Amino acid sequence: MNEEEWFQRAVEDELQKVIDRIRAKGQDVHNVGSLRNKVNNDLNASRGTSAWVALKQRYDPMPRNEMRWCCVCERPLSSHAATAWLEDKRGDTYCGQECKDNTARHPVPFAEWKARVRANGSASAPRRDIVGGELVDGPLITITWDDIKNVGKPLPAEVVREVAQIDWSVE
Repeated sequence: MNEEEWFQRAVEDELQKVIDRIRAKGQDVHNVGSLRNKVNNDLNASRGTSAWVALKQRYDPMPRNEMRWCCVCERPLSSHAATAWLEDKRGDTYCGQECKDNTARHPVPFAEWKARVRANGSASAPRRDIVGGELVDGPLITITWDDIKNVGKPLPAEVVREVAQIDWSVE
């Protein structure tokens, strides 16, 4: 007999499914104890297989630690820790309500950024470099409308390499 709590919950859930299938056929359920043993044996037979891993993950999931960064202030955030984050409908992550309310610093879609560059003629931003483990502003990079007017979505690899560390906000 297996002593794992999650396994007993899995057996009971599967037993309920079996009972529901029997009743859906219009038959009576007479010996629930033997059905429970059969379900227990069937589930135990899957030990060591991918079905067992999927069952264990469903009833006793492994803890996950997900790292994200605030898209406004670039502060690192981690789930299942002391920090938490807010998320908007587009999936952008914010460290708190103050950053979420700071709409001037929110990331914009590529099409909107391209429209802003077209309206202004160019966009300038500092290259972001990591120095001593901290993110610092590097030399200023300017992109003109002529540089990107024929660029579609997604960006070609050579453009991505050139402008990988740019803060895309247009001021």
